[in-house]
Amino acid sequence: MNSITNSYFNFSRLRLRGAGAIFVLNLWALGLHSVQAQTLVPDETSAQTLQCLVKPGAAPAFPERMLEQRLGAFLRVKLVFTHPERAPRQELLFRSGAQEHQDEMERYLNNYRLPCLKPGQTIEAVQEFNFDPDKFGSVHWNDLRHSPNSSGNFDYACIKTAERKLSHFEDQALSSNIKRKANGNVIASMRFTRPNAPPEVKILYDNGNANWRNSVLEHLSEYRVTCPVPEGEAIVFEQQFSYAASTRSYDYALKDTDIVKFLGFVKDIDKQKVNFDLDSMACPFEVVWGVGMPAIKNRVGQVGAPNPNRLEFIAWLETLTLNVGPDVFDQILGNKFKIYVPCGKINLGD
Repeated sequence: MNSITNSYFNFSRLRLRGAGAIFVLNLWALGLHSVQAQTLVPDETSAQTLQCLVKPGAAPAFPERMLEQRLGAFLRVKLVFTHPERAPRQELLFRSGAQEHQDEMERYLNNYRLPCLKPGQTIEAVQEFNFDPDKFGSVHWNDLRHSPNSSGNFDYACIKTAERKLSHFEDQALSSNIKRKANGNVIASMRFTRPNAPPEVKILYDNGNANWRNSVLEHLSEYRVTCPVPEGEAIVFEQQFSYAASTRSYDYALKDTDIVKFLGFVKDIDKQKVNFDLDSMACPFEVVWGVGMPAIKNRVGQVGAPNPNRLEFIAWLETLTLNVGPDVFDQILGNKFKIYVPCGKINLGD
């Protein structure tokens, strides 16, 4: 049975409700088109470096004395890789259990190596370990979860956008195409590896036509980052280009909500299998959830100072899809709202 429990709510069943309840209907027409601001996102190439992880040595075992006493543990650790041939530095983020559990985890992690790490490169990751005495003393751990370097200090004044407007894009919106489809979105990423140079542009999502796509590609090729780019790193932005017909008579606006209500609007929530201890994440807290799935990964950010204890939970939120139809999805793609997360536990699929 699925359950969500916390200090404010106690549900024995997660009830699914009509997705429309999360929206507010506004009876007004949008303008011809809109272009969202650039959003700074992590460079995925750093996360890909973790794929070369080497883990020699025996897997972690349940400490015998702890197993005799049937004492389990849950640990979360931050790993900092600075050299391809050295073990990562370990920083314990959370522990419920005995020192023996931590010692066994640390022994295992001391064998980690990241041979493809570039000279001078630093990569941080978070990993969780669960020592379960009720399942024959089994030990479970997840894959390394990349912890992006903080980008909060980036000066957006360093972005130089194209001087000319997307005139061709506007012309297309005015053409007969708009009669066949009331909404359209093009989402692109721009990867800058050096200042004052064209970015590497990649289309992440496009439900329009080739003319819209080509207009966006031409437009973004004129973007520049004028500030220095750290050696061996990249600055990556996403930008969404949207249009809506002036003949459309309504729009959907997303409302802030709490995690319990939000999960009631998620598609196939009854098929999810997760277990999160929110008490280990410096609760309560808020996140900003940006609609992306199933077009692209949802963009989820923490309100306030980022906390690495929440990485696995946020990664899960990035995969969820709202239970809405394609027409509504076209309208809300890229929209953001806050989700309040209290203390307690989220246990789905048990």
